[in-house]
Amino acid sequence: MNPLPLVTGVVLAGGASSRMGTSKARVLLNGKPMIGYVTDVLSAVTDTIMVISNTDDFADLPYPVYPDVFRGCGPLGGIHSALTHTTTEINVVVSCDMPFVTPHIIRVLLDAQASAMVTVPVHNGNTEPLCGVYSRRAATTIEKLLQRQQWKMMDALKILTTTYVDVSSMGIADHCFTNINTPGELQKYDRPSTHFQGED
Repeated sequence: MNPLPLVTGVVLAGGASSRMGTSKARVLLNGKPMIGYVTDVLSAVTDTIMVISNTDDFADLPYPVYPDVFRGCGPLGGIHSALTHTTTEINVVVSCDMPFVTPHIIRVLLDAQASAMVTVPVHNGNTEPLCGVYSRRAATTIEKLLQRQQWKMMDALKILTTTYVDVSSMGIADHCFTNINTPGELQKYDRPSTHFQGED
């Protein structure tokens, strides 16, 4: 599939990374920064990518970097910032600590999104809101939630028009939605035999 001109890829990299002890986005996984896995996947579906971060760690990347408009609100604040700055209706959001997401997963979500404000995968009963397609139309509702200090992702999905895509039977590897948050989790997957982004 060729890159889509009307889609923006968004990397959420604004977390404090307190459990990792250093920037998760910059941590090397099999010799490559975790953010590199995510930008590679997004590059397979769009030429337009932005990074959401409250640090200046990413000045060397060839993408615009925007801070949260509402600070300290977690991933929902990062998504709000992305939807505020985007110029496209459709936005693929992936957290920087999800290096195993594949282009295939993103394409499945894009195919399913239709008119929903949010489209997220469900894998083995678990909803994965930090790998999803978000409409720019969701920005106003999310902003109201943040103003009321309602920051939980799952609560936001209940309020927004959300399409849930069950990908459990699509042959997607169990680790595809894994978040790497700690040095122990990093060590588990930091080995040459780890299978990355196996589907196209």
